[in-house]
Amino acid sequence: MATTYQPIANSTYLDYAGYRITDAPTVESAYGITDGKISPYGINVALVLPRVTDAAGLLAQDWGTRQQTLQELNGKGTLWTTYGASQAQYDALVSAVESAPFDLQVLHDNPDNGNYVSSAESRTIWVHIPDAAHFQTLFDTELMYSQGLIYWNGELSLPSGWNVTGLWVDYETAPNGTNLSTGSPVTLTEGAQGIGNSTTGNTARDPQHIADLYNFPLNGETVQTGTIGLIEPGIGSALKNDQPGTEFQSRLDEYLKHIKVSGGTGIVHVQGGDGQAYTIDGKVNVDAGERSLDVGVVAAINPKSDVWLFNGSGNNGTAYASTYTAIQSSIWEQLAAPEGNTWSKAPVTSNSYGDSQSMAPDSPFYRAYWELFVDAALSNQTTVIALGDGGSGNQTANGLTNVEYNVTQPWNILVGGTSLSTTEKAGEDPTLSAIVASATAGNLATIWQLVAGGLTSLPTDASDEQAFVEAVWNTYYVSTDKSGQPVIEGIPGSGYSASYQNNSTGSGGVDPTQPVPWYQAAYGLNPTTSDSQHLVGRGVPDVSAAAGGNLTYNAPDENMIGTGGNEGTSAAAPLWASLIVQIDTIFQDQLLPNLGYMNDLLYAAAKIAPAAFNDVTLGNNTSSYFLPGDYLTGGQHVSPTGYGYV
Repeated sequence: MATTYQPIANSTYLDYAGYRITDAPTVESAYGITDGKISPYGINVALVLPRVTDAAGLLAQDWGTRQQTLQELNGKGTLWTTYGASQAQYDALVSAVESAPFDLQVLHDNPDNGNYVSSAESRTIWVHIPDAAHFQTLFDTELMYSQGLIYWNGELSLPSGWNVTGLWVDYETAPNGTNLSTGSPVTLTEGAQGIGNSTTGNTARDPQHIADLYNFPLNGETVQTGTIGLIEPGIGSALKNDQPGTEFQSRLDEYLKHIKVSGGTGIVHVQGGDGQAYTIDGKVNVDAGERSLDVGVVAAINPKSDVWLFNGSGNNGTAYASTYTAIQSSIWEQLAAPEGNTWSKAPVTSNSYGDSQSMAPDSPFYRAYWELFVDAALSNQTTVIALGDGGSGNQTANGLTNVEYNVTQPWNILVGGTSLSTTEKAGEDPTLSAIVASATAGNLATIWQLVAGGLTSLPTDASDEQAFVEAVWNTYYVSTDKSGQPVIEGIPGSGYSASYQNNSTGSGGVDPTQPVPWYQAAYGLNPTTSDSQHLVGRGVPDVSAAAGGNLTYNAPDENMIGTGGNEGTSAAAPLWASLIVQIDTIFQDQLLPNLGYMNDLLYAAAKIAPAAFNDVTLGNNTSSYFLPGDYLTGGQHVSPTGYGYV
């Protein structure tokens, strides 16, 4: 009997990869493809099923009620029979995809085919599609290929009656940007583009000392703190000439000894270690340094916390080691100790990675990522995510403001970046000289601004090591070279490169793919994009912390040998995760549950106890642009459009 297909709305390749990036009508025009052909390669795809019960009502409850509901469901053992997929539907679909005419392999937690998560609880069936012929049979669409890009034209279809609501393709890509702004290019003022980021020389501090500047409640205490999960797709604990990472723990211990952290009993564990790799095709995995930064921050601040590194599917077999699979593993993998004991799921995860895709909000791909973080919230995990380091433009040449739409779900804590200046560094920063002079002279308005930002002593009494002022992390600097070419680069003498295509400034803005979350609306916020489209949506980040500029992190290098200054919201996110683990520990002492999804608590605390947070009111993250243009940055000539946030 011939298969009857049902088209999947909004399932084109550009719905998967190019939302608010390009207005190109076809994949070929978006990517400049002239030699497309039938793909000689296969691909792994997740089929995502609907929940038995929609979780929106539970997640809309206040924190206390939500925690009570989750405890009741867990106590009855009905959490995932209620909010997972129907076991009968899952079993039937597995049987269908494994049978003729599809004859596909379902990928389970198996190192031979990648450590994928397939289960009724996760609502996910990972399928290996070995070639274009099988892709055609499953999706009634041709799988195409061009110079390393696997893609399809038109919308996908699936057999009628399968009731698949989400899709994810284990393949990372994004097209080139096209100018979607109606604004005109702007002229940038020469010099530093932000304030409070212009100190040169050594700005690196050990992570525990940065935690001290923020008054972490258990910093330096000999208290057992909880497990921290780190999203580390494909790299895990792999080291140079030591792919299994057998020396990782000893090198971490040496790092802690070097920065004078004692009493560390935390152990590093790895999910999917069989798929980790320090080198890929002879090149160092670009994520090795990111992994070392993440581990260094959380271990220095909470040395008694066990740390889990989540590889996700890893690099073995046909796996791609995407961020999506690592997040999924952090939610669903059982954390087993070598002696056979098991822990509950990591109560806090920190994620400094992202998949490149920008998914249309009405697409099955957006739905898959959205529901992935619903699973995390239902698991009572606190998901802390680095928002990114590309400023308001988020390294996307569309002329607009942008954020990373695949991780901005309202249950995640999005972390932005600041430049925190001690009294000493503030005095060395020429962009802060007017503020320092005004405060020292006793100007009450300036002093009040600094107190709202965290200053606890009068400027004349503040020690050199005290936090003095915090500004938006922004290391862009505009100059003119000898030929008269205007250039956007890093602060001269800082030792850090910067460009509109490089990690240089904290991302942040508005996600118009979703409505304003209820806790932001209740706070009185109506976030609106500052670009020419003026769209309303979720404001991000939720919180921020030191990321670079006048304060960087003394972290292990990519091979966990030696240390050096590192920066980015990739450091601010594990810093925040380390704080949340300490708060969880205090909650447990008071017989309270872990914080889990607690964004509403953050916003309520900012109203009830405003001194619990510092206001960052100085600086901007402006970096919107399109191609081509008159300014040289990162090897490209760009046209700045001047949209950003202050």
